[in-house]
Amino acid sequence: MIPKHRLEKGFIYLGRGYRVEDEDPIPDFIKITDPDLSTHLHVLGATGSGKTVFLTYLDTQFLYNDYSLIKLDMKFDEQNFTLVYALSYHLNRPFYFLNLASSTGSSSGLSSFGTHSYNPLETGDELSITAKIMQATKSSDAVSYYEEVKETTVKAFVSAFLSTGKKWTFKDWYATLVDYEILLELIKQTKNEMARSYLYNLYDRLNDDRKRIQAEKDISGLRNFTAKMSDYDFLNSYNSDINFERLIFANGVIYVILPKLLFGEVAKSVGKMIASDLQYITGYLTANMQKTKVVLSIDEFENFVFEGIQDLFNKGRSAGVRVIASHQSLSDISHEEKETMKRIIQANTRIKVFLSQADTESGEWFSQLVGKKSVKVGMGLDDMINVQDGHQYIVEPHQLTSLSNFQAYFYIRGKAYKGHIYAVPTDFEIGKDVPIPDFKPEIDKKNGIRLWEKLIEKQML
Repeated sequence: MIPKHRLEKGFIYLGRGYRVEDEDPIPDFIKITDPDLSTHLHVLGATGSGKTVFLTYLDTQFLYNDYSLIKLDMKFDEQNFTLVYALSYHLNRPFYFLNLASSTGSSSGLSSFGTHSYNPLETGDELSITAKIMQATKSSDAVSYYEEVKETTVKAFVSAFLSTGKKWTFKDWYATLVDYEILLELIKQTKNEMARSYLYNLYDRLNDDRKRIQAEKDISGLRNFTAKMSDYDFLNSYNSDINFERLIFANGVIYVILPKLLFGEVAKSVGKMIASDLQYITGYLTANMQKTKVVLSIDEFENFVFEGIQDLFNKGRSAGVRVIASHQSLSDISHEEKETMKRIIQANTRIKVFLSQADTESGEWFSQLVGKKSVKVGMGLDDMINVQDGHQYIVEPHQLTSLSNFQAYFYIRGKAYKGHIYAVPTDFEIGKDVPIPDFKPEIDKKNGIRLWEKLIEKQML
């Protein structure tokens, strides 16, 4: 039986247990403070181990302790969503919901909740938006899902759009890649000379029979990517509901659902763009010596791994952004620099929670992290026993992989604990205790470059 939950101002409770190295261990609450949380938290646990229950308990405490909460979930746990939504309602906290599944048009289940709008091109400067797109178009496979996307081409388009001084969306970008007269319209409006020169050259090659094949190849991956993003109206608003730069001080909740099983690479791309946005914002806050109180809670963290993740950890610490990185095992990190990424995660998350799983690599890693202790080892030799000094793991790998569900090892401030996690009551009923979710995206069409409309007009002629 999972014990009753516990809430206390100023503390985040992880569970109940005892320190592994104590000779006469006395079970007690295992808890951390905000300064502890500033070093970030890493959770490993297989399906069914209690990981989602644990994250729900953490999310509850973050809200209770007045944190803003950004929740990124790639599978959707309805119980977690209902609890966070209900608590936000009862605590009178602003609640924003980004729901990729709303595009299915179904009137039941997750899709019936609707969604707010989010434009990934709304936040950042030339360099950060270019990096954001490059990360979003990378695949976990050896070959990019969107084929080869050229950074110089992306940078030229981003510079061109930004220099117009108008808002822009993926639909506008896609329009320039399928209709070259609309590309010419962008070239006329841009005030960036380098971008204009590059795009004029691209335009000329696209209209030259001898050079068109290579020019088409240069933009084909980018065209496929912007086409995918253009399919979702709520990702194409000139002034979207969810602007992380604007909402980071709002003391509210941004709950993001990106069902990977339904949307595959699109879900991963949107997730990486959100993570890139947060990296940019934390860098801005740090540079301007501003501080906030935000928790970024990420389930299935392996899908959000990108080049700037170390920056997000480091600058987030200075800016008051605490990261909860949760996934099943170290083996599921499929980034091309897997070992580097594992070291980054290990070095930048000082609080570890290890739940039940069968992955021996993760078990050995955690054992090495906790370290060894001195022991006396008896060595037999010709019917004589010679006692020598030796070492063994404080927590052996087999102890980690033999955990029962809801049991856990905790590593905090250089000390290891064994215990169990907590759960929270989730008996809120939508429609009775809290309103039925009904999120409607604000699709703002004002103050934008509106090249997409030119494409529609031409297609209707």
